[in-house]
Amino acid sequence: IWKLGASLKALGTFQTSSTVYFLVGFFTMYFLFKVKPSIPWMVPFAVVSCIIGCMCDDDALGLIPLDLPNLKSKYGILSCWMAQGLRPLPEIVAAADGGKGGSYGDVFQGALSVTIVAVLETLISAQIAK
Repeated sequence: IWKLGASLKALGTFQTSSTVYFLVGFFTMYFLFKVKPSIPWMVPFAVVSCIIGCMCDDDALGLIPLDLPNLKSKYGILSCWMAQGLRPLPEIVAAADGGKGGSYGDVFQGALSVTIVAVLETLISAQIAK
């Protein structure tokens, strides 16, 4: 119930442009799935969304003067790391939470969450493959 309260409290932070974009995209994909269900419409929609985001970003193309929130507007320019060297677990725990340190329980809770999601994805994929 407390999560519902937090969600209702955050209702005032929504932006009209992103809400309209979501609704247009949702109904467009819904219609396209009804017309041609054999095509995975999420993939072309993701490509079109990247292009629209690029056209709305002043630092990229800036062709559309629309304030459409994206990852760059929230987190800035993100660095790309394909691989990171292995570090000992005590060092990872000590560096957690911005250097304040964490607990092994936090690490194992995150690991357990990822494991549960991976098992569920495997089971779902197995059911689809049948």
